[in-house]
Amino acid sequence: MRITPGSTFRHLEIGPEIGRGAFATVYVGRDTLMERMVALKMHRMVPSLSSEMERKLALREARLSGRISSPHVVTLYQVHDLGDAGWLMEMEYIDGPTLEQVLAERGRLPVDETLRILRGVLTGLHVAHEHNIAHRDVKPGNVLLGRQDGAIKLTDFGLSCTVGDLSLSVSSLDGFMGTPQYVAPEVIDGKKPTRASDIWSVGVLAYRMLCGRLPFAATTLPDLFEEIRAGQPSCMMKEHVPDRLKMLIRDCLQKDPAARPASPAHLLARLDDVARLP
Repeated sequence: MRITPGSTFRHLEIGPEIGRGAFATVYVGRDTLMERMVALKMHRMVPSLSSEMERKLALREARLSGRISSPHVVTLYQVHDLGDAGWLMEMEYIDGPTLEQVLAERGRLPVDETLRILRGVLTGLHVAHEHNIAHRDVKPGNVLLGRQDGAIKLTDFGLSCTVGDLSLSVSSLDGFMGTPQYVAPEVIDGKKPTRASDIWSVGVLAYRMLCGRLPFAATTLPDLFEEIRAGQPSCMMKEHVPDRLKMLIRDCLQKDPAARPASPAHLLARLDDVARLP
């Protein structure tokens, strides 16, 4: 069974491609049975992996995503078995851009908008962490912004891992995976990602929104990794950024995972302090 624009699968009408990542292509679709728009994620074959490994990776993502229920995480409705072609994930459709698209157009965001987006991301991440799931790839491209309702949704748990549960680890994912500019230093050094690794990525995300650039922006991968391990952010945050928010981001970007804020809930409380104080 091939999933292509204009085709149908059971009660699903397949529309145009709306996203593409390292492992999957996402289409907009229509569920004619439920009469709603959906996002359809089809995993692509990776040459280095067997079809059996492909199916395990995709099903693993679905099982982890299916544990999470939050207004700030994209809902997984159903998983369709396509046999040798893999799995098709039927998910909530968000009519709006990614945060990456917004930042590409606008450069940086004002403090109040940054705080609103961070609250949404951290609320979704809190639920994932409560289920012992580390996202592993928090970045602007995985934050969806609803055009009509202002929704903020964390998506793409394709690299997620269950913290401390080696039985759910897949050997092909045990090495470095993720988006280099947002990855924590301990992950670069080959350690298993943890909740603290997600907190680092949130710090990079916040810095990018407020500064209009990344904290570590070397143009080659070795130089970038060295900056993340030992360097300091490449520019100072603007004067309009409250000191408490600067401190929060600085704490997220501590090289030692144990020195970072303990949880998304802790960061949410600190964001409330930022909003209350001038």
